[in-house]
Amino acid sequence: VKRSKPITNMIFHTIFGILGPLVDPFFHALHLVLFVNISNSAMYILQACTNRLGALMNTLFMALFVIYAYSILGANYYSGVYDIEDIDACSSLASCFLYTLNFGLRNGGGVADSMKPYKYGEESKFGLKVVFDLTFFIFINIIVLNIVFGIIIDTFGEMRDASYEQEDKFKNLCIICQNQRTDIEEMGLSFKEHTTDHHDFWLYPQFIKYIEEKDKLELS
Repeated sequence: VKRSKPITNMIFHTIFGILGPLVDPFFHALHLVLFVNISNSAMYILQACTNRLGALMNTLFMALFVIYAYSILGANYYSGVYDIEDIDACSSLASCFLYTLNFGLRNGGGVADSMKPYKYGEESKFGLKVVFDLTFFIFINIIVLNIVFGIIIDTFGEMRDASYEQEDKFKNLCIICQNQRTDIEEMGLSFKEHTTDHHDFWLYPQFIKYIEEKDKLELS
Protein backbone atom coordinates (compact mmCIF):
# COMPACT_ATOMS: atom_id res chain seq x y z
CA VAL A 1 0.00 0.00 0.00
CA LYS A 2 2.80 2.39 0.91
CA ARG A 3 4.51 1.73 -2.42
CA SER A 4 1.30 2.36 -4.38
CA LYS A 5 0.80 5.86 -2.95
CA PRO A 6 3.68 7.53 -4.88
CA ILE A 7 2.48 5.84 -8.07
CA THR A 8 -1.08 6.99 -7.47
CA ASN A 9 0.10 10.54 -6.74
CA MET A 10 2.20 10.58 -9.90
CA ILE A 11 -0.78 9.47 -12.01
CA PHE A 12 -3.09 12.13 -10.56
CA HIS A 13 -0.42 14.85 -10.80
CA THR A 14 0.06 13.95 -14.46
CA ILE A 15 -3.68 14.07 -15.17
CA PHE A 16 -4.14 17.39 -13.38
CA GLY A 17 -1.04 18.79 -15.09
CA ILE A 18 -2.53 17.99 -18.50
CA LEU A 19 -6.08 19.16 -17.73
CA GLY A 20 -4.85 22.43 -16.17
CA PRO A 21 -3.58 24.15 -19.32
CA LEU A 22 -5.94 22.33 -21.71
CA VAL A 23 -9.29 22.57 -19.88
CA ASP A 24 -9.27 24.94 -16.90
CA PRO A 25 -6.66 26.33 -14.44
CA PHE A 26 -8.87 24.97 -11.65
CA PHE A 27 -7.20 21.58 -12.10
CA HIS A 28 -3.88 23.06 -10.98
CA ALA A 29 -5.41 23.61 -7.53
CA LEU A 30 -6.21 19.90 -7.28
CA HIS A 31 -2.50 19.14 -6.95
CA LEU A 32 -2.74 20.41 -3.37
CA VAL A 33 -5.65 18.08 -2.61
CA LEU A 34 -3.33 15.11 -3.07
CA PHE A 35 -1.85 16.08 0.29
CA VAL A 36 -4.53 13.72 1.66
CA ASN A 37 -2.82 10.80 -0.04
CA ILE A 38 0.55 11.41 1.65
CA SER A 39 -0.57 12.54 5.10
CA ASN A 40 -1.87 9.95 7.57
CA SER A 41 -3.60 12.65 9.62
CA ALA A 42 -5.38 14.09 6.58
CA MET A 43 -6.39 10.60 5.46
CA TYR A 44 -7.71 9.93 8.97
CA ILE A 45 -9.95 13.01 8.74
CA LEU A 46 -11.15 12.01 5.27
CA GLN A 47 -11.99 8.49 6.45
CA ALA A 48 -13.97 9.88 9.38
CA CYS A 49 -16.13 11.83 6.91
CA THR A 50 -16.58 8.96 4.44
CA ASN A 51 -16.86 5.83 6.61
CA ARG A 52 -20.50 6.64 7.37
CA LEU A 53 -21.25 7.96 3.90
CA GLY A 54 -24.49 5.97 3.73
CA ALA A 55 -25.87 7.53 6.91
CA LEU A 56 -24.77 10.98 5.77
CA MET A 57 -26.47 10.55 2.40
CA ASN A 58 -29.70 9.37 4.05
CA THR A 59 -29.62 12.44 6.30
CA LEU A 60 -29.04 14.65 3.26
CA PHE A 61 -32.01 13.12 1.43
CA MET A 62 -34.19 13.65 4.47
CA ALA A 63 -33.11 17.30 4.60
CA LEU A 64 -33.86 17.71 0.89
CA PHE A 65 -37.36 16.27 1.31
CA VAL A 66 -38.11 18.55 4.26
CA ILE A 67 -36.77 21.62 2.42
CA TYR A 68 -38.83 20.67 -0.63
CA ALA A 69 -41.96 20.61 1.54
CA TYR A 70 -41.09 24.06 2.93
CA SER A 71 -40.40 25.38 -0.57
CA ILE A 72 -43.95 24.39 -1.58
CA LEU A 73 -45.34 26.33 1.39
CA GLY A 74 -43.06 29.25 0.52
CA ALA A 75 -44.15 29.26 -3.14
CA ASN A 76 -47.84 29.12 -2.21
CA TYR A 77 -47.97 31.55 0.71
CA TYR A 78 -44.72 33.54 1.09
CA SER A 79 -43.35 33.96 -2.42
CA GLY A 80 -43.51 37.76 -2.20
CA VAL A 81 -41.43 38.17 0.96
CA TYR A 82 -38.08 36.82 -0.25
CA ASP A 83 -35.61 39.68 0.26
CA ILE A 84 -33.63 39.30 -2.97
CA GLU A 85 -33.12 42.37 -5.14
CA ASP A 86 -34.51 42.13 -8.70
CA ILE A 87 -35.04 38.36 -8.38
CA ASP A 88 -38.34 36.56 -8.11
CA ALA A 89 -37.16 33.62 -6.01
CA CYS A 90 -40.43 31.73 -6.35
CA SER A 91 -41.19 32.29 -10.02
CA SER A 92 -41.41 28.50 -10.23
CA LEU A 93 -41.41 25.64 -7.75
CA ALA A 94 -37.94 24.56 -8.91
CA SER A 95 -36.42 28.02 -8.33
CA CYS A 96 -38.21 28.34 -4.99
CA PHE A 97 -36.77 24.99 -3.90
CA LEU A 98 -33.24 25.90 -4.96
CA TYR A 99 -33.35 29.33 -3.29
CA THR A 100 -34.82 27.81 -0.12
CA LEU A 101 -32.10 25.13 -0.14
CA ASN A 102 -29.34 27.68 -0.76
CA PHE A 103 -30.35 30.32 1.77
CA GLY A 104 -31.84 27.92 4.27
CA LEU A 105 -28.66 25.90 4.76
CA ARG A 106 -26.19 28.78 4.52
CA ASN A 107 -27.91 31.24 6.84
CA GLY A 108 -27.50 30.68 10.54
CA GLY A 109 -31.10 31.64 11.23
CA GLY A 110 -32.57 29.49 8.49
CA VAL A 111 -34.51 30.66 5.46
CA ALA A 112 -36.14 33.44 7.53
CA ASP A 113 -32.92 35.49 7.28
CA SER A 114 -33.58 35.87 3.54
CA MET A 115 -37.26 36.83 3.91
CA LYS A 116 -38.88 40.09 4.91
CA PRO A 117 -40.76 39.76 8.23
CA TYR A 118 -44.44 40.50 8.56
CA LYS A 119 -45.52 43.34 10.83
CA TYR A 120 -47.06 42.17 14.08
CA GLY A 121 -50.78 42.84 14.25
CA GLU A 122 -50.94 44.20 10.72
CA GLU A 123 -50.57 41.03 8.69
CA SER A 124 -52.89 38.02 8.95
CA LYS A 125 -50.01 35.65 8.11
CA PHE A 126 -47.77 36.83 10.95
CA GLY A 127 -48.45 33.91 13.29
CA LEU A 128 -48.13 31.25 10.60
CA LYS A 129 -44.94 32.88 9.33
CA VAL A 130 -43.42 32.65 12.82
CA VAL A 131 -44.28 28.94 12.91
CA PHE A 132 -42.86 28.51 9.39
CA ASP A 133 -39.56 30.21 10.32
CA LEU A 134 -39.12 28.47 13.68
CA THR A 135 -39.92 24.95 12.47
CA PHE A 136 -37.58 25.32 9.49
CA PHE A 137 -34.81 26.50 11.80
CA ILE A 138 -35.43 23.64 14.27
CA PHE A 139 -35.77 20.82 11.72
CA ILE A 140 -33.02 21.87 9.30
CA ASN A 141 -30.50 24.13 11.02
CA ILE A 142 -30.57 22.41 14.39
CA ILE A 143 -31.70 18.78 14.05
CA VAL A 144 -30.50 17.76 10.57
CA LEU A 145 -27.17 19.60 10.65
CA ASN A 146 -26.41 18.35 14.16
CA ILE A 147 -27.20 14.81 13.03
CA VAL A 148 -24.51 15.24 10.35
CA PHE A 149 -22.02 16.62 12.87
CA GLY A 150 -22.92 13.83 15.31
CA ILE A 151 -22.32 11.11 12.72
CA ILE A 152 -18.88 12.54 11.88
CA ILE A 153 -17.91 13.02 15.53
CA ASP A 154 -19.07 9.49 16.45
CA THR A 155 -17.01 8.11 13.57
CA PHE A 156 -13.98 10.02 14.85
CA GLY A 157 -14.56 8.48 18.29
CA GLU A 158 -14.91 4.94 16.93
CA MET A 159 -11.79 5.28 14.81
CA ARG A 160 -9.87 6.69 17.77
CA ASP A 161 -11.01 3.84 20.04
CA ALA A 162 -10.10 1.26 17.41
CA SER A 163 -6.67 2.85 17.02
CA TYR A 164 -6.09 2.83 20.78
CA GLU A 165 -7.26 -0.78 21.02
CA GLN A 166 -4.92 -1.86 18.23
CA GLU A 167 -2.03 0.03 19.80
CA ASP A 168 -2.78 -1.56 23.18
CA LYS A 169 -2.76 -5.02 21.59
CA PHE A 170 0.68 -4.51 20.07
CA LYS A 171 2.01 -3.24 23.41
CA ASN A 172 0.44 -5.81 25.74
CA LEU A 173 -0.40 -8.89 23.66
CA CYS A 174 1.74 -11.39 21.82
CA ILE A 175 0.18 -11.58 18.35
CA ILE A 176 1.48 -15.12 17.80
CA CYS A 177 0.53 -16.97 20.99
CA GLN A 178 -2.16 -14.51 22.17
CA ASN A 179 -0.71 -14.36 25.69
CA GLN A 180 -0.97 -11.12 27.65
CA ARG A 181 2.10 -9.20 28.79
CA THR A 182 1.17 -9.80 32.45
CA ASP A 183 0.92 -13.58 31.94
CA ILE A 184 4.31 -13.72 30.22
CA GLU A 185 6.01 -11.58 32.86
CA GLU A 186 4.47 -13.65 35.65
CA MET A 187 6.40 -16.62 34.24
CA GLY A 188 9.61 -14.66 34.74
CA LEU A 189 10.07 -13.84 31.04
CA SER A 190 10.66 -10.48 29.39
CA PHE A 191 7.73 -9.48 27.18
CA LYS A 192 10.00 -7.54 24.85
CA GLU A 193 12.41 -10.46 24.51
CA HIS A 194 9.48 -12.83 23.98
CA THR A 195 8.02 -10.75 21.11
CA THR A 196 11.35 -9.96 19.44
CA ASP A 197 13.17 -13.30 19.79
CA HIS A 198 10.78 -16.18 20.52
CA HIS A 199 7.64 -14.94 18.76
CA ASP A 200 8.80 -12.25 16.36
CA PHE A 201 5.74 -11.44 14.25
CA TRP A 202 7.71 -10.66 11.09
CA LEU A 203 9.43 -14.06 11.09
CA TYR A 204 6.12 -15.77 10.37
CA PRO A 205 5.32 -13.94 7.07
CA GLN A 206 8.89 -14.72 6.01
CA PHE A 207 8.39 -18.35 6.97
CA ILE A 208 5.12 -18.55 5.00
CA LYS A 209 6.81 -16.97 1.98
CA TYR A 210 9.66 -19.47 2.29
CA ILE A 211 7.23 -22.40 2.36
CA GLU A 212 5.31 -21.09 -0.66
CA GLU A 213 8.46 -20.72 -2.76
CA LYS A 214 10.06 -23.99 -1.68
CA ASP A 215 9.89 -26.94 -4.03
CA LYS A 216 6.99 -29.17 -2.98
CA LEU A 217 9.17 -32.27 -3.38
CA GLU A 218 11.48 -30.93 -0.67
CA LEU A 219 8.69 -30.36 1.87
CA SER A 220 8.58 -32.73 4.79
